[in-house]
Amino acid sequence: MEILAREMLEYCDGLPLAIIVLGGLLSTRHTVDEWERLHNNVKTYIRNGKIHEQNSTYSGVSWVLGLSFDELPYHLKLCFLYMAHFPEDVEIRVKELTRIWMAEGLMLLGKHRGILAENLEDMAYECLCELLQSMESLLMPSYNVRRLAILLKSISIDNQLLPLVNNIDGCLRSFICFNSESNSYEQVMRPLFDRFHALRVLKFENLPSSTSFRIFKLPKEIGNLVHLRLLSLKDTYIERLPSSIGNLRCMQTLDLRVKTFGSSKISNMMCKLEQLRHLYLPKDFSVSSNKLWLDNLSNLLTLVNISTKYFDLNDLVKLANLRKLKIYIATNIGERIFKPTGTTQVQLNSLQSLVIVNILRQRVNLTPLVSSCPQIYKLRLYGKIVKLPEYDQFSSNLIKLTLHETCIKDDPMAILEKLPILGILIFGYKAFKGN
Repeated sequence: MEILAREMLEYCDGLPLAIIVLGGLLSTRHTVDEWERLHNNVKTYIRNGKIHEQNSTYSGVSWVLGLSFDELPYHLKLCFLYMAHFPEDVEIRVKELTRIWMAEGLMLLGKHRGILAENLEDMAYECLCELLQSMESLLMPSYNVRRLAILLKSISIDNQLLPLVNNIDGCLRSFICFNSESNSYEQVMRPLFDRFHALRVLKFENLPSSTSFRIFKLPKEIGNLVHLRLLSLKDTYIERLPSSIGNLRCMQTLDLRVKTFGSSKISNMMCKLEQLRHLYLPKDFSVSSNKLWLDNLSNLLTLVNISTKYFDLNDLVKLANLRKLKIYIATNIGERIFKPTGTTQVQLNSLQSLVIVNILRQRVNLTPLVSSCPQIYKLRLYGKIVKLPEYDQFSSNLIKLTLHETCIKDDPMAILEKLPILGILIFGYKAFKGN
């Protein structure tokens, strides 16, 4: 075994990454036969690698990366390769990546592999954890996620692993735009809607503005993308969202946190998107009918930037699966919200994270809303409040509490010290104005 190990070590040409990966593979094999098979595989990968590495700055690397890639379970290979769509050195958020996996249908592979999870989001997270664990077994436990990024960057240079089409055809399923020049924005958008009707993922984010830039109106042809499951226009200058969005019945994630020089106009056709799981609205928007109807969105898990100006908070009880909620208090809600019906207290039992932003000048009473969320572990309050809820009106699961410009008059510590598992307490600007 020592002779085999020395021969394979010579193949690494002194490259640290190759040595680490090879060591990880050897650590899972304990017999001479297993080492001999790996030795033969290494020689095969070296021969193939030399063909593709002529005049390459990565000479000697791709063979061992290809070998480690083949060790991944099948359902993780596609998840891993999908990460190579992102530019080098770009931070990839877990939620963003897992939701793209969902939109591409990759979680169905995980389901067939027997991964048990309550929903697709949990299944995607389990796949990510399994992928990281697989990488750690190859790269040694001390090598963290940063090492995974190094491995990913190297493995994606070989187009044998990620077949990238040079001639884009109508079968394109994902289009992700990173900081495109603003003057090419409309030129790129129009062909997408006209030709690529099989798109599942469309991300136009962080597009820069310029002095010559005009606000873009999303074409009604977006309604042709009936297979679209993820649409993100975050931080892009868009004025109007067409009613044809209601045609996107497969939509799972819709991020409309656009930039405008006024308020964005939202269509009530979104209520037709019954598969929608994550909805991010603009911070400032208007609705033609003066009320936003979301009653049909029973699968909704995330609802961000909802405003009391266009939405009745009592309708939240119809969104039974909601986990994350961000509310803007733009009207005087008084005591109207969440009144008990008979002897039953209305509750949002699935909610885990709650953000409330009071943009009014007067104080508001948030106790009825906070006390109706018994399972939240993260709570953020912005803007003036009448008073802090009593300790027994907070969730017993509360771990993190943020207070900002709440202008509390009474000493809050008499209440907060009684919260059993509160671990993070953030007092922001003007959180407390008492003596």
